[in-house]
Amino acid sequence: MKFSLSITLLSALSLVAAHGTVANLQIGGKNYTGPDAAEGNPFRTTDTPVRQLALLEPINDITSEENICGRGAASSAKLVAPVSAGSSFSFSMRGGSGAHWPHNKGPVLYYLAKCPGSAADCNPANLKFFKVGQLGLKPSGQNAWWQEDLYNGGSVSGDIPKKIDNGDYLLRIEILALHNAMNVGGAESTVSCSQIRISGGSGGAPSASQLVKFPAYKKTDKGIHIDIWNGINSYSFPGPALFTGGSSSNSTSSTSVPINAAPAPTKTTLPVPSTTKVCRRHRSRRAVVIDGATLHRRAASRVHGSSLRYAANH
Repeated sequence: MKFSLSITLLSALSLVAAHGTVANLQIGGKNYTGPDAAEGNPFRTTDTPVRQLALLEPINDITSEENICGRGAASSAKLVAPVSAGSSFSFSMRGGSGAHWPHNKGPVLYYLAKCPGSAADCNPANLKFFKVGQLGLKPSGQNAWWQEDLYNGGSVSGDIPKKIDNGDYLLRIEILALHNAMNVGGAESTVSCSQIRISGGSGGAPSASQLVKFPAYKKTDKGIHIDIWNGINSYSFPGPALFTGGSSSNSTSSTSVPINAAPAPTKTTLPVPSTTKVCRRHRSRRAVVIDGATLHRRAASRVHGSSLRYAANH
């Protein structure tokens, strides 16, 4: 019995430690499946514009170069997705072993970087990115974030600017998990880059102040070091000012967003599986229910490597 419980516990902890990657990217009227992380299927290739990650684990050091395009991101993907300027895109996430995305507290941010040639040969370390979308708190308040839609198996959306130069770009999708962000260095980042080709743009470029090279954040930035459990009613996004390029974006253009001014992106909600239940984690304690056994840990605990940590829900 103890041996069986230990195996079950180790399996559950592996799902917690592993976080996730893009499951689907809908852009340019097509749906692309995201690749498995190389740690799970190193020899499996996918016809997709989404660059494969080597690892599913989150980026714990926000100043790391892994924050450019993700942990061990591939230098290229098989496809470059065509998309019209001014159109919308959406994406969903999956966790380890196909589970839902395990986090629900923190913003979702979208960046673009123009490639000098084909996006398939584009080195993100040499590029400057500009922010084209950001989703934070929902208007309902009560510490509700748009990231919760990903946690529930749905998708969130953004817009390609209308007033933008045509050409090949990298679309950088970033999700910040802020459940431990009350501690300096406690914020977790998950990043993915996809190769796109924009047409139909009316021309336009961001200002110098809107361009950044990643890693672009500091551990003490307002939107990075924050206690979201202390009556939060607004959020200051990290990074440069938003470049809208004349798009009718559903992503807020403010760097500080009150809960009554949050965006309302379209989303596709998928059914939530009922096979594995993970109860909600509160600030005072965490609980993971596994075959009738309940494990409790204080909210400051972290699980990476050999230490027990549950970051699936907050």
